[in-house]
Amino acid sequence: MNAQDMLQALREHPLLGQLGESDLEALAAMARPCTLQPRQILFQQDEAARHFYLIRRGTLKLYLSSPEGEEKVLEVLGKGQMAAMAAAFMQPEAYPLTAEAIDEVELLEFPNDSFRDLVTQSGRLALLLLGALSQRLHLMVGEIDRLSLHKATYRLVLYLLDKLEQQRGSGASLTLEAPKYVIASRLSITPETLSRTLGQLQRQGLVELQGDQLRILDEAGLRRLADAG
Repeated sequence: MNAQDMLQALREHPLLGQLGESDLEALAAMARPCTLQPRQILFQQDEAARHFYLIRRGTLKLYLSSPEGEEKVLEVLGKGQMAAMAAAFMQPEAYPLTAEAIDEVELLEFPNDSFRDLVTQSGRLALLLLGALSQRLHLMVGEIDRLSLHKATYRLVLYLLDKLEQQRGSGASLTLEAPKYVIASRLSITPETLSRTLGQLQRQGLVELQGDQLRILDEAGLRRLADAG
């Protein structure tokens, strides 16, 4: 990826694309493309945070590790999403989660120190970041509500409807972005519960699952389940 490709990628980003051309050029100048292979670690929990990333292709899982080595997946990120931007402004400056590639992942890497310098010089960029982080906080509060107060079916239905919105251009079909055990961890349910709940939705005629391809047969029915809580 050359400098012009990186600049174009930033122009097309829903958040960064709102910046002026000079800020975009400064961001592109500090970006470095990199590629991860499946299961390769991008950064480790509690490691000093030196960079943040823009995903160009592929999928990352972000997770916490228990002292016993168990994983709790908190987020699955795909194309166009940012990883670890908030860590650039944390004290101490450390990654709160581990990031691991699920499949081959192409990224743009940005150095935190140069990015912070740019933020101090650009009021527009600072305001955009405040808005993005505030929205992120709002989404996380909603996520805590879903995971703590609602059952597995509700969590899965909301997850499927959210992914359908993100992949709306593909019609009523969507591709599961990660292996089922990762999605189960993301939803705080067991893989067995995930499989059983998907089976229930299939028997109700709401979805049809073939491999990692899931077809929504009755979106209105799924939304009624979501509304019922």
